[in-house]
Amino acid sequence: MELSDDIYANTGFIEDNKSGRDESGDSCENKTETRLMPKGNSDSQSQGNHLRQGWVIYKSSLYYISNEERTWSGSRQYCRDRGADLVIINSKEEQEFIKGLSGDKKAFIGLTDDVTEGVWKWVDGTALTTEYWDRKQQQPDKEHDENCVTIQYQYSCDRLETWHDVPCSGRYYFICEKAVQ
Repeated sequence: MELSDDIYANTGFIEDNKSGRDESGDSCENKTETRLMPKGNSDSQSQGNHLRQGWVIYKSSLYYISNEERTWSGSRQYCRDRGADLVIINSKEEQEFIKGLSGDKKAFIGLTDDVTEGVWKWVDGTALTTEYWDRKQQQPDKEHDENCVTIQYQYSCDRLETWHDVPCSGRYYFICEKAVQ
């Protein structure tokens, strides 16, 4: 996964890619964590405080991967308090980016079937159309108390299929998304 340099134009930030390792310690070719690092002066005002507070810009959105675990509703509230929401994944490219951003963290995304069992919807109310369920781990499984979704790397080092349904009351890291204005 390579991000073009033009998305960082005039932001005062550059890409910092770090290759990762899977749980066994083996290197994973597709695992890259992408963060923005200051170009010299970290007081750049071009994207406000978000970039200085750990947000990453990709295409037309800002993304944040938490360093603390919360429930799904607590995660969503954290995002909303910052003018964002849990991430909605709309394309293969975005799935690749989010997989790299999450690294080895199990992190909530903005997908749930909490309203109607088996009917997966994004936090903006749109229906799920592109899926990246971890079918090798039989996801989503048929547990009725698993109504929220995490992206998790551990079973899918070389695959895009990284989604697992989990209890919403579980505590996981989370990923926020906010449109660039």
